[in-house]
Amino acid sequence: MTKSFFHAGNVVLAGFGCMVIFMSYLVYQCTQHPSSMISDHYYEKEMLYQQTINATGNASSYHFSAVAQRDTLHINIPQTLSASLSSGTAYLYCASESEQDKQFQLTPGQADYNFDIRSQKKRPYLLRLSLKSGGKEYYKELPVTIP
Repeated sequence: MTKSFFHAGNVVLAGFGCMVIFMSYLVYQCTQHPSSMISDHYYEKEMLYQQTINATGNASSYHFSAVAQRDTLHINIPQTLSASLSSGTAYLYCASESEQDKQFQLTPGQADYNFDIRSQKKRPYLLRLSLKSGGKEYYKELPVTIP
């Protein structure tokens, strides 16, 4: 009596072995690709979120604009805020690729800003403006698409 190699028990055992090897491969692949969705210091950022809510309320009565044309990002802040501006940043946030994020410093006393964006890829961004003017914080988010 000869036993067949393709006996039902052997086929099930081989299938189980292939499944274990495939699952091990998937686990290995997951550990090789870092997730850009997870912030390193998320708890500290959450604690500051109430300040962002207050700053957004302060900025709601003002008109800000941001337009990307060719290789330049044009940002305009209200003259009343720029007159007493003590500090400010413009953060160009790319949701799909964190390597494309870029931060610009806003110079006090200016209402119009032009920044070089030649190194940025053509895609939608979110411009996050953070200002301190007259002792108050202001925060505004504007959608920007680089053509």
